This record gives sequence, C-alpha cells and structure tokens, in this order.
Amino acid sequence: MRMLVLLAFAAVSCAAQDSAPPLVNLGRLSIARLSAGDCDGSPDSGNRFYGSANAFDGGRHMVDGFNCSTWYSCPESFVVVRFTQPVTVTGIVVEGSSVASMPSPDSFTVHIRPAPPGAIVVSPAIGGAGLAIYAPPRPVEDVREVVLFFQSKLRFGVDEIEILGPPPAGVDLSPVNPLRDPAPARRAPGDTAAEGAARKALIRTLAGMEIAKMRAARAAADRAPDSARQASAWFEMNRAADRLSDLIVGERDLRSFAEQATALGVTVEWCEPGGEWSTRTQGYEKYLQLWPNGPQADEAWWMGRVPNGPRCGDYEGTPEEDAELDRQYSEFLKRFPTSMHALEAEQRKAVKPK
Repeated sequence: MRMLVLLAFAAVSCAAQDSAPPLVNLGRLSIARLSAGDCDGSPDSGNRFYGSANAFDGGRHMVDGFNCSTWYSCPESFVVVRFTQPVTVTGIVVEGSSVASMPSPDSFTVHIRPAPPGAIVVSPAIGGAGLAIYAPPRPVEDVREVVLFFQSKLRFGVDEIEILGPPPAGVDLSPVNPLRDPAPARRAPGDTAAEGAARKALIRTLAGMEIAKMRAARAAADRAPDSARQASAWFEMNRAADRLSDLIVGERDLRSFAEQATALGVTVEWCEPGGEWSTRTQGYEKYLQLWPNGPQADEAWWMGRVPNGPRCGDYEGTPEEDAELDRQYSEFLKRFPTSMHALEAEQRKAVKPK
C-alpha cells in the first residue's frame, strides 16, 4: 500500500509539473521528530499500542504478535513533525482508518512552516476518509516543521501519514519510525533564535486553543441538563488540560495558561520532580462520579486512576510501588475487560515505568 501511495502521489504531482522528482516519506527519515496532542497520552508516555508513531510506521508495528499500526486519537487532535535539517515538502498523504470499529477523521488541515521563519503555508480543510492528498501550489522549500490539525466529531483512527518530498542531501534514506519530541515547545539543537521564537509562538497559539476548549467545556458542564452531558463536558475539560500540559511541558514562563486552566476547574501545576507542568484529574473523576458506566468510563479510569498522562509523581521502583501498580492495572482489567486499553494493561501490570 505504501508504494501505491507514493506512485499515486507522483502521478498527481507529475500532472502539475513537467517532471516529478523521486519522492520519499520525509516523516520516516532519521531527521524527523514527532509529537502530538493525543487522547491516549503524549507519545512520550510509553504507550506501545496506540501512540501517534503508529501513523508513521509504514503499515507495520508488531507488538507481542499484534500489528498495532493505526493511530487512535480524539476529536481535534494534532500531530507535529519537526525536521532537524530543512527539507522540501511536495505534499501530504493521510490514509484514514481501515479498522471497521474506528472511523476516519472528518477532515484535517496542514500547516507547513519554512525556515527561516516566513509565511506559513496553510491548506484548506481536507476530507479525512480513505486516501486524502494535499499538494501545495508549488513545493515548499526549507521546511522545518509540518503540523496536521484533525477535526472529528468522534474518536478516530489514521492508518498512515506521509510527508512527501525529494530525498534531502546527505541523509540516510532507510525508513525508520520517527523519534519522539519531548514536547513541541522544546527547541532542536540546531534551531536558531528566530526559529525558537517561532516555535514558542506556535505553542502559545496551540495552548490558547486548549484553553478555549476548556472554557467551552466548562460552560457546557455548567448548563448541562443532565448528569450524562455534564460528565462528558468534564471529561473534555480534563482531556484539554492534559494536552495543555503536554504542550507547555517545561516552559515555566507559560504559567498564565496553567493558571487559566486551574481557574476553570482542572489543576495544572508545576511538578518539581520532573521540572515540568502536570495535570490533576478532577475532570475524569467528575465523569466517573456522574456517569460511572458511561461510554468513556474506561478512558476516564485509564487517565484518572491509572498512572497515565502528564501526572506529577516521584516513582522510585520500591516493592510497595510495584505492588500498587499491579493492583491498579488489575482493578482496571476487572472493571473494563473489553477496553481498548486492556491489552496494554495486561502488558504493563507490575512493570516499572520507563
């Protein structure tokens, strides 16, 4: 399927140009770095099964005999791919979910940021089902960052994302899964001061979007006519707060966003053991109190009562701590044996987090 995608895109590109250069998936080269706003926790949380790296694995990601090659995410998620050296981007291909129980996103938009900072190329909204292709009017040169914003009414799946362009000079073209960025806000070693400032501006924009989602969710919770809709609003509020912490992770000067989130009802606080922002779980707990058997109860329990997400803690690996982890995962499996997280819970029982 991957080769068919490349050939299809080359044909589209050739129709617009006299000749199409050879294309590679830049997102699968060693110069790519990946981060995402992801309902299953940041890619750095160690989620081996459902993380956004699954959308950059060439269709094959074997874990304990299972091919976990679809990225499962939430409405209004985003993916950031940063390159440690400039590349030329000819287009983007997004392959929607092939999993019958998980729909594709409704649509997505693409933001391509050149370096040095210049005009960001922004795509129109593109349908996310099937094989969706975005080709800018002309190849965008000197690109350091590509951001995809997904829109969906429901949880969605993406089988593969390809960022296509000519092979960059001096780079090993062997395909690899991209390394994870600790957070989009952290600068690469080669970033200039101007690029770092542009990155911080992007993070402020994304953080502001999460605060807006929290405000909307809090307003919905306050006027909800029943406990189910109130629970759902609190769930969305905590999820947005988690994404906020992942965005501003180690930037203490972005405290104002943490204060706004906390004032809305989900605490975002500075965690000294890790030197980064972390989120409490008031929204997930509200969901479980108001709608304990709701459709997102397993997700609320997974993110609220099992150590997942941007939480503050000082794990030392004592026997007592290992026993507590085992108890938490066992309790989750007892309550939610058919959850999409059940397989991961089985694997992580009594295993020290890395």
